[in-house]
Amino acid sequence: MRRRQLTADRRAAPRHTRAGINPGRPSRWRYADALGIPGLKPVALGEARTPLLSRRLVGLDVAVKMETQNSTGSFKDRGSSVRLSVLRAQVVTPVLEDSSGNGGLSVAAYCAAAGIHAKILAPATSSPAKLSQSRFHGAEVELRPGTRQGTADEAR
Repeated sequence: MRRRQLTADRRAAPRHTRAGINPGRPSRWRYADALGIPGLKPVALGEARTPLLSRRLVGLDVAVKMETQNSTGSFKDRGSSVRLSVLRAQVVTPVLEDSSGNGGLSVAAYCAAAGIHAKILAPATSSPAKLSQSRFHGAEVELRPGTRQGTADEAR
């Protein structure tokens, strides 16, 4: 796989203001202008703004984010959607991801939506069920002996 160094000049990005928020877009893409990429076409899989529910747990008032409403059921869809949108806009392909499950699934799903080949490196001890979901989305999955950290190091 070829490597490309991506850099961003933060000074070149437009200043994001409340006026740049698109209230008619019911997703995280209402903030797309903040990325400073003109004409960015989001890679989205129908994800919505996940609700924040108030709950009382072990005597504490907490807010619980309902991430199961995301496309693959994971909070990782937020990053995958933005990352794959930017990578597609920069014509970066293929994508290499190290994962033991949910992250790989999310990247695989968004790569499939973006038309980008995904290769997932995973420890051999990973859940076969999780890895099969990545394969379902067309990702190439390679198992590696050793630890999760070793797999991450190899990907780097």
